[in-house]
Amino acid sequence: MKYRFILFVVLLVSLAGALSAQSLQLNSGVPNDGAIIGYNVYNTILGGATGLTVEAWIRPASLVNSGTLRNSVFFISQVGNVGTINFTLTQNGKLQAIARSVVGEVTTSLVTANPVVTINNWYHIAAVVDFTGKTLELFVDGNSVACGNRSFASNTYVPSGGTTSPDVIGIHTALNDTEPYVGLIDEVRVWNIPRTAQQIQDFMDNEIDVTNQALLA
Repeated sequence: MKYRFILFVVLLVSLAGALSAQSLQLNSGVPNDGAIIGYNVYNTILGGATGLTVEAWIRPASLVNSGTLRNSVFFISQVGNVGTINFTLTQNGKLQAIARSVVGEVTTSLVTANPVVTINNWYHIAAVVDFTGKTLELFVDGNSVACGNRSFASNTYVPSGGTTSPDVIGIHTALNDTEPYVGLIDEVRVWNIPRTAQQIQDFMDNEIDVTNQALLA
């Protein structure tokens, strides 16, 4: 299957610094201040994918310090409030990804053993889901920080029949403002393949080419 680059982030805020000058600022005292990027869009596009990769540059301004609450960076909705992937920061800076290959699958998650992110610093984060290889891996600044075998029910992604819940950046798909990501975010990217560590390292500093025919929106 030919892979495609399938996501974007709108660049809004003018602040000092190369990344800050073009970054999306989220949830700075405004409830539910996430970016909705579609309804049932990526659930459909990912059909048949052998895996997926989510990448972003982030600069958190604050972090919850609780195992039950999360700083939700990115969420693709599978059905209702159940996600294809939920990419978060949790427990004061640990990185976590929750992924599923089919509706009804038991939650498959991975979290770093220790905090890997602190406030007011830029990081490149990535989550790589391999449905065929049955693995989930997390990266910070191009380096693997957690990896584990996971029992995905399908070798490829199986879309749900449809969902009315949104795909979102910076908040949970339930639009629950108790779990927002607070800070700056830039260069959000989703791929319909499990990218390698080398690919992440080689391209994480490259800006999105808006003329690329593989860029959908």
